Amino acid sequence: MRKWFMVGLMLVLLASSVSTGGVLAEPPEALSKPGAETPVVSVISLADPAAPPMASASGGAVIQGLPFLEEQEPNDSAASATPITGNSAVILANIIPIGDYDFFSFQAEAGDRVYAATATGFSGSEYGDTYLALLDGEGAVIEEDWDDGTYDSFSSSIAGAVIPMAGTYYLKVTFQNDAEAEIRPYHLHFKLQHGAPVSGLPPSGTPATAVPLPASGWVSGAFTTTSQVAYYSLELNAGDTVFASLDMDPQRSGQYWSGNLGMGFFNGGTNATYADRGVWPGSHAFFTTVKYPGTYYIFVANTATSYPWYNYNLSVAVYPAQVPAGACTTYPGSGPLAIPDGGVVTTTIHIPGHPTVADLDVSLEISHTLLNDVELVLEAPGGNQVVLYYNMYNYSNKHMDIILDDEASVPVNYFDSNKGLILQPQHYVRLGWFDGQDAGGDWTLYVYDRTLGNTGTLESWGLTVCEPPAFSLCPSGTHAQVLYASDFEADNGGFSSWGVNNAWEWGTPTYAPLDSCASGTQCWKTNLDGKYPNDSTSYLDSPSVDLTGQLLKGAWLTWQQKYQFEIANFDRAYVDVAGSGGETKRAWIWTGDSMSIYVGLTGVLVQESAGWGLHSYDLTSFLGQSVDIRFALEADISTNLAGMAVDDVQVLGCVSNDVYVPRVSK
Repeated sequence: MRKWFMVGLMLVLLASSVSTGGVLAEPPEALSKPGAETPVVSVISLADPAAPPMASASGGAVIQGLPFLEEQEPNDSAASATPITGNSAVILANIIPIGDYDFFSFQAEAGDRVYAATATGFSGSEYGDTYLALLDGEGAVIEEDWDDGTYDSFSSSIAGAVIPMAGTYYLKVTFQNDAEAEIRPYHLHFKLQHGAPVSGLPPSGTPATAVPLPASGWVSGAFTTTSQVAYYSLELNAGDTVFASLDMDPQRSGQYWSGNLGMGFFNGGTNATYADRGVWPGSHAFFTTVKYPGTYYIFVANTATSYPWYNYNLSVAVYPAQVPAGACTTYPGSGPLAIPDGGVVTTTIHIPGHPTVADLDVSLEISHTLLNDVELVLEAPGGNQVVLYYNMYNYSNKHMDIILDDEASVPVNYFDSNKGLILQPQHYVRLGWFDGQDAGGDWTLYVYDRTLGNTGTLESWGLTVCEPPAFSLCPSGTHAQVLYASDFEADNGGFSSWGVNNAWEWGTPTYAPLDSCASGTQCWKTNLDGKYPNDSTSYLDSPSVDLTGQLLKGAWLTWQQKYQFEIANFDRAYVDVAGSGGETKRAWIWTGDSMSIYVGLTGVLVQESAGWGLHSYDLTSFLGQSVDIRFALEADISTNLAGMAVDDVQVLGCVSNDVYVPRVSK
């Protein structure tokens, strides 16, 4: 999820010394458009274009979350399926637009068993109702599922489906009723088991007698009576994620029993369990990301009261914690601080220098007599605020000890006990809204108590900021050249806007929370002094940029962006790149929930926003064409917010070192 930003950050930093005002910086004659006016050329010179990438500084072992395989769109058919390599993976994907299908392919042998499940409880679309199918090479359904999953209860789970013969197989994911809604985003967990599960393990009724899981993470077992529990132990490192999948009808007899699947213990917290959804062939899916290293327990419990079929197969996959490529630094905050009854307490962390956010995590330890009373808001040095969570469920435990991380397996509001876990923020918000910002300065945490009669303490908190890694911008034998750049200070950069009730304006924004530009005082925004209008389409188009030069070996688009939108179900925002050859590709799309939430006892309205952040998109596939860039916002008939602001747009090309291009000044 971070790759686009990391690349874009370095591109912009490398090019930041070039000032082109608001004019089109045309390439030299060999790259010029036919009939173009006398060009104004700006060339950036890297220290040594042929040198290898700089080594990244190491911030030590920093918890970073799941190692995602990202879907490759289009993948709406078996022919275009995103391939899964290896026997386990967790995939990050979206059902966008309505009616989208996602296909994923993998290789399997006869007799292999497939364990797969979707997780959707963090989806900003407010819909988590998936359909999951295992298909053979001819497209026939081997097994399918609608509502056996967890996180949320309408997600899907297939446990122990049998592969009939060697070949290529597919997992298909879509919204349950095909064309009714989007799901933005979801995780697809996958584990392929070979051979046979380990059987004949001694029974275990307590954690003290837990049976260590074999290296395969695959066991079979059976209960002879009701109310039995089997525990299996495994060793985990900090930041590891577990995908446990329970098959309660391994013989596919059509008869299954009622059971529970869960995991514990989380640094003194209670077990986390989810029950069978009751749809044949009877399966469970369980995911979690742990904060601390140690011994953990997966347990299977028999809650059946009338069925005699107590056989099961349990598959457990572990995804090791992903360590960031760039330098990471943890900044501790102050504590303990009393949380006033029905009030708010604020605390600040100062981050020195100007590190840029490629990824941000928040650590929290809170004691409270009613944890779902607590609501948290984080404000960046640039002033943009993000609600970390609010109005959560009632917890049996009075102590929270967690890390909030967008790349964790489940959101913060799904467990009865939040101790020793790494969790996503509540599904309405993303820490990614801080990505690309300058982290230097004061970060403020607001801790609200939303009802009277309960008090607590913010024991401690902290921020971990990971910076983008160093990398080589252009391939060996080339250097970077500015083909177009505008900071919109001198003029509007040659951009034009149009649409129905078009809101795009060039100038100085004055409407909070989008009341600044990324650099200087002039930029583009949808309505400089207010909200974008209802029932509107607003399109901002760049001048054409020429990528036809024979000397170009690559090209990149970079831009700065800040935004505040309604949920993407209703208001659409995106950035498209159109080539003169007729192809259009999407460089960025809004997928989140409404960025406006009330918190606290008195109902404080938090106007959330993504701060000014760097974005980029690889234009290499458009070489040999001219390209046009469009920034779009399409609003429905109600609920409008501050909208979208754009600044510092650049197109950079990688030019052969064999050609010398002198710097030309105006």
